[in-house]
Amino acid sequence: MLLPSPCNITDTNFSPLLPCSPAPLLPCSPAPLLPCSPAPLLPCSPAPLLPCSPAPLLPCSPAPLLPCSPAPLLPYTPNLSIPHPYSTLSSCGISVKYQCDFYQNTGKFLNGCITTNMTDSHDHNFAGSAKPKNFSLSLVLGFVIFFSILNLQYTAPTIPIFGFHGIIDIKSNAPDLYSGEMHYPKQEIEKFLEQLIINNYWFLSSQDLYDFFLSKSRKLTAEQYKQKPIMISFDDGYKTVHTKLLPILSKLEKKYGKKVKIVLFINPGSLARQGSLDTTHLGCKELREGLKKGFYDIQSHGLNHKNLTKLTRRELVKELVQARTELRTCTQDLDPDQQVASHFAYPYGAYNQEVETFVAKYYLSSYLYNNRILDYGCFKNHYEIPRLMVNRQNTTKQLIDIAEAFYPIDNKNYYKGKC
Repeated sequence: MLLPSPCNITDTNFSPLLPCSPAPLLPCSPAPLLPCSPAPLLPCSPAPLLPCSPAPLLPCSPAPLLPCSPAPLLPYTPNLSIPHPYSTLSSCGISVKYQCDFYQNTGKFLNGCITTNMTDSHDHNFAGSAKPKNFSLSLVLGFVIFFSILNLQYTAPTIPIFGFHGIIDIKSNAPDLYSGEMHYPKQEIEKFLEQLIINNYWFLSSQDLYDFFLSKSRKLTAEQYKQKPIMISFDDGYKTVHTKLLPILSKLEKKYGKKVKIVLFINPGSLARQGSLDTTHLGCKELREGLKKGFYDIQSHGLNHKNLTKLTRRELVKELVQARTELRTCTQDLDPDQQVASHFAYPYGAYNQEVETFVAKYYLSSYLYNNRILDYGCFKNHYEIPRLMVNRQNTTKQLIDIAEAFYPIDNKNYYKGKC
């Protein structure tokens, strides 16, 4: 039986129900949204900044500086000029092929290397550039001050080779035939040589340099290890070397008991002949006297002091061979080992590859005039030995300073000759 619809049920306790019709649903209209107004922003006031006080600065102490040690000098090297095509300062010390800008006749430092092409005259001029009249030691002395301030030990194996010409007596009232800048005062050179003796220098002959430091065919003695090597050379065979310098050498030997050896680069074609009236150049007799006393080391400077780069091959060979022959003929009974004229100095310092090749046929080594210090540790070419040109403007102190500048405080490794 079907139950009556709840909508029709009556009950005395209830009001009759209206037909079952729930209240109609109103259209879906949620409460209207109020305008979008979020909580008003407070004025932009971030947390108040504290007084600007960053972390307190530590005392100013940047990373400690390492000892000042600039890049090693390149040889020509004390660089001391910019590397030349045949002479560069390398890390070996001063190929000294120095990186120095020595000045020339203008008295100013020049960038680049000193030219070695010279004229064919016997007044010692460069081709296109006069031979330096004021060989400045300023740059080299600058290195001395630099290293002494830093208290560093310079240990490059270097040997200064000084080149002189004639000697003059500045106190004499007699007319002097040697008034050129290249002739050095007698009084100054005596002080220079005496200081070298006092400071225990070893005066090298050209054969000493070759044997002990270039070819290394001979070993140094214990006594030689304690000495400072240096070479003193004189070019062209001026008579004043014999008349004014030889007495000084004898005087110093008597005073200190030490012989000063000097290297003479001689042009036998310019030697005074027996009975001649030549008063500017010494003769064979003077050469023999100095050699016999042990003061002279006689080497070749070419027969007639010609610019070898301008000669034909026949003329070049004559200059080289005849010079050697005449010098050895002059000294043969005093030179059993034929060390005379075994080494060579280019006239005017002028040479090229052809000249060097021919010189190597007849001589063991050869010398330049390029104002550089020899770094024998890395030195490879025995036919480009550097020399420092000295003239009247250079004081004794300058020469001593440059000699001392390249001698190390600690000579423990000085003679090792390693790059």
